[in-house]
Amino acid sequence: MPSKIQKLNIWALKVIVAGAFGGLGVASFQSVEDDCGGTRGVKYAHFTFAFMFFFGGLAYAVLMWRLDSAIPSLGSPMQRFLRQIFAILAI
Repeated sequence: MPSKIQKLNIWALKVIVAGAFGGLGVASFQSVEDDCGGTRGVKYAHFTFAFMFFFGGLAYAVLMWRLDSAIPSLGSPMQRFLRQIFAILAI
Protein backbone atom coordinates (compact mmCIF):
# COMPACT_ATOMS: atom_id res chain seq x y z
CA MET A 1 0.00 0.00 0.00
CA PRO A 2 2.72 2.60 0.77
CA SER A 3 4.27 2.11 -2.66
CA LYS A 4 0.88 2.79 -4.28
CA ILE A 5 0.46 5.92 -2.20
CA GLN A 6 3.98 7.06 -3.01
CA LYS A 7 3.43 6.50 -6.74
CA LEU A 8 0.15 8.45 -6.67
CA ASN A 9 1.85 11.28 -4.81
CA ILE A 10 4.79 11.41 -7.24
CA TRP A 11 2.49 11.37 -10.27
CA ALA A 12 0.32 14.11 -8.73
CA LEU A 13 3.42 16.25 -8.20
CA LYS A 14 4.62 15.72 -11.78
CA VAL A 15 1.18 16.45 -13.23
CA ILE A 16 0.66 19.63 -11.25
CA VAL A 17 4.12 20.95 -12.16
CA ALA A 18 3.25 20.41 -15.84
CA GLY A 19 -0.13 22.06 -15.24
CA ALA A 20 1.49 25.06 -13.58
CA PHE A 21 3.90 25.35 -16.49
CA GLY A 22 0.90 25.30 -18.82
CA GLY A 23 -0.73 28.07 -16.79
CA LEU A 24 2.36 30.23 -17.09
CA GLY A 25 2.52 29.56 -20.83
CA VAL A 26 -1.13 30.30 -21.48
CA ALA A 27 -0.78 33.61 -19.66
CA SER A 28 2.34 34.49 -21.64
CA PHE A 29 0.86 34.08 -25.12
CA GLN A 30 -2.19 35.89 -26.45
CA SER A 31 -4.88 33.88 -28.22
CA VAL A 32 -5.68 36.51 -30.87
CA GLU A 33 -4.07 37.41 -34.15
CA ASP A 34 -3.25 40.97 -35.04
CA ASP A 35 -4.30 42.61 -38.33
CA CYS A 36 -1.06 41.59 -40.00
CA GLY A 37 -1.38 37.94 -38.96
CA GLY A 38 2.02 38.10 -37.35
CA THR A 39 1.05 36.16 -34.23
CA ARG A 40 -0.46 33.14 -35.95
CA GLY A 41 1.99 30.68 -34.39
CA VAL A 42 1.51 32.27 -30.98
CA LYS A 43 -2.16 31.31 -31.10
CA TYR A 44 -1.19 27.63 -31.35
CA ALA A 45 1.24 28.02 -28.47
CA HIS A 46 -1.58 29.55 -26.40
CA PHE A 47 -3.88 26.60 -27.05
CA THR A 48 -1.14 24.05 -26.39
CA PHE A 49 -0.40 25.61 -23.01
CA ALA A 50 -4.14 25.89 -22.29
CA PHE A 51 -4.45 22.16 -22.98
CA MET A 52 -1.60 21.44 -20.55
CA PHE A 53 -3.12 23.73 -17.92
CA PHE A 54 -6.64 22.30 -18.12
CA PHE A 55 -5.77 18.63 -18.32
CA GLY A 56 -2.98 19.00 -15.74
CA GLY A 57 -5.48 20.37 -13.24
CA LEU A 58 -8.01 17.70 -14.16
CA ALA A 59 -5.50 14.88 -13.76
CA TYR A 60 -4.32 16.37 -10.45
CA ALA A 61 -7.90 16.42 -9.10
CA VAL A 62 -8.39 12.77 -10.04
CA LEU A 63 -5.02 11.70 -8.63
CA MET A 64 -5.65 13.52 -5.36
CA TRP A 65 -9.07 11.89 -5.08
CA ARG A 66 -7.41 8.48 -5.59
CA LEU A 67 -4.80 9.40 -2.98
CA ASP A 68 -7.49 10.47 -0.52
CA SER A 69 -9.37 7.23 -1.01
CA ALA A 70 -6.17 5.21 -0.49
CA ILE A 71 -5.58 6.79 2.94
CA PRO A 72 -8.77 6.38 5.02
CA SER A 73 -7.52 8.56 7.87
CA LEU A 74 -6.98 11.53 5.53
CA GLY A 75 -9.96 13.80 6.05
CA SER A 76 -13.52 12.91 6.87
CA PRO A 77 -15.77 10.68 4.77
CA MET A 78 -17.70 13.79 3.67
CA GLN A 79 -14.50 15.45 2.44
CA ARG A 80 -13.53 12.33 0.47
CA PHE A 81 -17.02 12.17 -1.01
CA LEU A 82 -16.91 15.83 -2.05
CA ARG A 83 -13.48 15.39 -3.64
CA GLN A 84 -14.84 12.42 -5.58
CA ILE A 85 -17.78 14.50 -6.78
CA PHE A 86 -15.48 17.36 -7.83
CA ALA A 87 -13.18 14.98 -9.71
CA ILE A 88 -16.13 13.41 -11.53
CA LEU A 89 -17.65 16.80 -12.36
CA ALA A 90 -14.32 18.02 -13.68
CA ILE A 91 -14.13 15.08 -16.07
